[in-house]
Amino acid sequence: MTYRELLNLYQTGQLDAQTRKEVESEIEKQEAIGDYLFDAMDSLRPDGVPESLESEKNQEQGDRIMLQIRKSIHHTFLKLGITVGIGVLSIVLVIIFVLPQVVNHFYYNPNESISGVLGQETVEQPRINLDLSVWTELFLPSGYRNRAYAEPMGYGKYALVFPSTHTPDHSGNRIGGMLVRNKLTLYDPNAFNRDNMVFDAPITSEDKAVFKELAFSQIEKILEDNRQYVACFSLSEPTNYERLYQWCVDHKLTNGLWFHVYTDPVPGLPAWGQAFGFALDTTSTGYGSLVWDAEKYPNLVEEYGWGFDEEAKKTHFLSLLAYTKENPEFTAVMGNLHPNYEEVIDHTAKYVEDNGLQLSGFSFVGTKEEILALRSDPMIQYVITVPAF
Repeated sequence: MTYRELLNLYQTGQLDAQTRKEVESEIEKQEAIGDYLFDAMDSLRPDGVPESLESEKNQEQGDRIMLQIRKSIHHTFLKLGITVGIGVLSIVLVIIFVLPQVVNHFYYNPNESISGVLGQETVEQPRINLDLSVWTELFLPSGYRNRAYAEPMGYGKYALVFPSTHTPDHSGNRIGGMLVRNKLTLYDPNAFNRDNMVFDAPITSEDKAVFKELAFSQIEKILEDNRQYVACFSLSEPTNYERLYQWCVDHKLTNGLWFHVYTDPVPGLPAWGQAFGFALDTTSTGYGSLVWDAEKYPNLVEEYGWGFDEEAKKTHFLSLLAYTKENPEFTAVMGNLHPNYEEVIDHTAKYVEDNGLQLSGFSFVGTKEEILALRSDPMIQYVITVPAF
């Protein structure tokens, strides 16, 4: 009899008691085995792999994925860091090396290269050398300088040194300063100061002898022996260039000799009140035969040596005026000029073209003794002195 037939007999109640107990025992055993298998099958995946084994595989795969993710994140951050680093470095380099030069272009650049002709060759010079040469000769009595050294510091800032001019007695000092975005600050504020370098108009009253004696008396009391001074002399009356030139040569007034050009007042404008003219001795010839734009500014830089050719000096002075008017940057840096100086320049140029070089004063660098030697000379009306630089 099969087990299925035995179960049928059990269900119909046809088994004896002993057999019935055996079947029930087997049924309990089979139920236990079924329950076990049910629980075991519940833990199996559809592919028949146990969950524990699947978890191990998933863990390994997850670990590999996380490793790839971490590598990807690391590479991404590394690339981002490199990109940000390059960007920051670029910005820093621009700030350090590019931006300072860009800012320089918005302000006066003393190191700008300009070309001149020396003989048959074209030569380069820093702009400040020519600008300084023109400005000091035109506006600074007996204070001519033709060279400066400018160390760029970026952002329109320069450290400046003005070497002394080699005069026969080696007078003159080095001048230092800082040029910061067109504002010049000198370590010695008296250097290039023209406040006391004035030339009074001729005095027609009977008191002129009193004023003259008062000026020389102050010089006798205040000036120190064996020290160099710039002496600015006003003449009793305007005179032409050749006459004053010869008078100065006869009196051996040759050190830093400079002539003040006379002009009548500009209608409707305040008096100029300060000096402008041209130098005579070799301190005014720092460039020798160097030619700067001879068509626009003929004879702007004079040859070495002295001369009394009035026409040549007239051309030279007019070129100084024209260059100053058409190149105002350095004039603005130096400051202390008449607020309407361009109009004054135009008026002066026309006056000189119409009347020639009429001179109402001169200056030279000398000692107290040399200055007092002119005390009784009828050519002299007044004198003002300042320490020489």
